[in-house]
Amino acid sequence: MNDLLSQDFYLIIRPRMLTRKFDIRDKNGNVLFEATPNLLSTELSITDNTGTVVGETAQKVLSLVPTFHLYEGDAKAGKLIGTIKKPIIKNMLSMGQKLDVESPEGKVVAKASGGMFGLGGASASYSITDGEGVLVAKVSTELTDSIMGTLGNLAKAAYSLQIIKQDAVPTLMLIELLLSIELLKVK
Repeated sequence: MNDLLSQDFYLIIRPRMLTRKFDIRDKNGNVLFEATPNLLSTELSITDNTGTVVGETAQKVLSLVPTFHLYEGDAKAGKLIGTIKKPIIKNMLSMGQKLDVESPEGKVVAKASGGMFGLGGASASYSITDGEGVLVAKVSTELTDSIMGTLGNLAKAAYSLQIIKQDAVPTLMLIELLLSIELLKVK
């Protein structure tokens, strides 16, 4: 699994069929992971090609702001690696959207900012920085022709996740952050 999480580029794809499932692919289009949301909530599981759960995102119930816990492994037995809180009022008052990921100790370890919710059908494009503000990844729905050629007519929603600075923020956390943002769009 470590080799699969050490790449510098990922495609996150939601197939056109009636599903909310996502494929996480490498730049050649090979499926590395599958993310399957729970149909009744905004929780999701990420599994590798063998069906092993490598990460889960679970929404905290009875919270003043939508809060998501990010886990390495499954939510029951896995390790908590981060928490996302969606500050609704703050985002409504600002021009762009912002989300912070906190470590289990409460320290901000990653920040997503930019047009992540693609208002009015606009493309989503945002950056992810570490807790110090250093750029670690870029996310975009604007894919190159060569990538779209690889995907063919497969995707309803496709995102590229380009890792700029390896090991600054765990790759699993970046993938879970991107998928959590996608799930927040439909809530």
